Amino acid sequence: MIRAQRFTGNDIYKSDLVVSYSAGLNTFYAEPIALANPSIDLPRPGYEYVRLGNVYDTTRQGAVYMTADDSGAPFMDVINGIDSFADFNTFATVKARLGNLSGITDTTVGLTGSTIYGLYTDSIYAKGNLVVGGTVNTITLQPNTIAIGKIAAAGANSAIKISNNGTAAESGIFGYNSSGNEVFALRLNSTASIAG
Repeated sequence: MIRAQRFTGNDIYKSDLVVSYSAGLNTFYAEPIALANPSIDLPRPGYEYVRLGNVYDTTRQGAVYMTADDSGAPFMDVINGIDSFADFNTFATVKARLGNLSGITDTTVGLTGSTIYGLYTDSIYAKGNLVVGGTVNTITLQPNTIAIGKIAAAGANSAIKISNNGTAAESGIFGYNSSGNEVFALRLNSTASIAG
């Protein structure tokens, strides 16, 4: 599955083709599909095509899509599972997004469609340091999720806070229950407390 698409100054042409036969590295045969306007969408000299996916070969159904013009841009998507033109640019095929996350709604991690910049994916494997900004650096435990954010005593929800704010009595590891109450503390001044 290949596509050529470009703004011409007055209109946008989009030519979708399916490669039906390959005769080597430099020669292949492709057939047009879903021609909205055959006079524009048939292949022409100067059209540049990119592969979007593959109807049959699952190892060729992935791509990297980068945009500064789409709704919710700018962002870069890693997509996979594209076996039809209808699948392209749908959320179901997005495996990771870097940039503006406003196009993603996933309340399990706090994304509600608001404009926020970051990385969204199923898993992250990091090597080295993880630095989180803000006045209080924290790790918040949510159901089946580890999210990084600020913890307020009234708003913490089953959270663990790791803090180093410059004073030993207020720095260390702290745990909060679902009501936001502190249930344990291991402070850097060598004191410890456990509620109950």
